[in-house]
Amino acid sequence: MADLAKMVGGGLIGAGVLFGIISAFGDSFSPTSLIPAFFGIAFLAIGLVAAAKPDLNKHLMHAGALVALIGILGSFMPILAGGAVKILSGLVLLAACAFFLVKAIQSFKAARVGS
Repeated sequence: MADLAKMVGGGLIGAGVLFGIISAFGDSFSPTSLIPAFFGIAFLAIGLVAAAKPDLNKHLMHAGALVALIGILGSFMPILAGGAVKILSGLVLLAACAFFLVKAIQSFKAARVGS
């Protein structure tokens, strides 16, 4: 799960930066287009710490699931704000966070059955 957190984090950072650049070349720069990057930083940090401290993996992955849930709820802000870049930014955040949350729940279920 630590590797998944790092991959999702890196992807969201890249997407957020890309959406920020695109919005800067549009009518006006929109900070909401950077929201995926902020969530990506959180996922990347969780993944890096989990890889460095395996004994904290369980707690960190629960924190990652919480970040994903907050990301899912927060993704509706840019979607409802309107504008193509904002909507796309929100949809990417929604998809990435939902994917991570589903994988985290599957991992939690597998760990419970395995113990």
